[in-house]
Amino acid sequence: MITIIFPSVQTPTIEPSYGRSLAVPPIVTCPIFDEPPWIGPSLGSGWNCNRCGSDDLFFNVWEDGDIIPFQINATDAVNHPAQNPTKGFLDSGTGAVAGVDYYVKIELLDFDCTTVIFDLADSFCSDYWVSFSDKIGPYQTFFVDTSLFPANQNTWRIKMTTYNLLGAVASITYTEIFKKVRCELTMLLQSTHAIEDCQKHQYGTPVNFVGPSTPPAGSPTAFFMRWRFKGELVHIGYANERIVNDNDDLIAIKKRKTFDAIFRKMPPYSATILDTILSVSDVRINTGTGFEDYQEATDVLKRIEGGTRMFKPRITLTQICDVDEVNCDQ
Repeated sequence: MITIIFPSVQTPTIEPSYGRSLAVPPIVTCPIFDEPPWIGPSLGSGWNCNRCGSDDLFFNVWEDGDIIPFQINATDAVNHPAQNPTKGFLDSGTGAVAGVDYYVKIELLDFDCTTVIFDLADSFCSDYWVSFSDKIGPYQTFFVDTSLFPANQNTWRIKMTTYNLLGAVASITYTEIFKKVRCELTMLLQSTHAIEDCQKHQYGTPVNFVGPSTPPAGSPTAFFMRWRFKGELVHIGYANERIVNDNDDLIAIKKRKTFDAIFRKMPPYSATILDTILSVSDVRINTGTGFEDYQEATDVLKRIEGGTRMFKPRITLTQICDVDEVNCDQ
């Protein structure tokens, strides 16, 4: 058998059909908010430290005079039984021994997250109290009153610490950052539920609680949802529904005014807060001239800004007014 060897010249060439493996993007662990806007105990788990793969920074917004409700179910390792609390927040009227005189300390921190502006609840809150729910256990409620802030305050966040009976730290939790809004349109949304919502917030007046208005001093402020968002409310139309009887006589008119609430981009935790506010039949919105009531709202969480892991909701809201022939000017 004859073997014929053919010479083969191999010359490097640029061949468009060649392929290569692209680097796989790193897996980004998105922040998990069991109780938005609370994070903790690590500040590094906040949105602006991670952004879930997005390029967008985000700050909660506030204006002078805003009262912002907060509620969280943190550890209560002091009150026994927890169903009948006797210890609550640190304020100017309690003793200073953690675990003996109080078990909750809230601090208003500056943007650097280390400078303490206030560390007594009554220095920056209009009301505050602790209570207990059979469903979720102990929970803490307070209402930050921005009218009590220093005149030059711009950014802030809340740090909340709970203690055990020995005065040792039991838990630490932070909120996301709040930044004062300037020269931008905002909407202040508010609503309330009969008992509770899907984010474990407890509504109504608690039976057993400890706070500055502990009986016989008075009743605590019932929790409600209120949050400020960047965006604007645009009136888009009217509609009248005429209601007649069997004789075709006009009985009443149901008037509908329709609005679009157009929001700026927001991260998932902020969209969750918005969804919680809109998940009731009556929503109140203040765009700067006082609160007005709206009876219908479309779903929020179906409107997402593609590719950024940010939401950009556009919600249709409706005001419904029932009038009769006597009061048609309503």
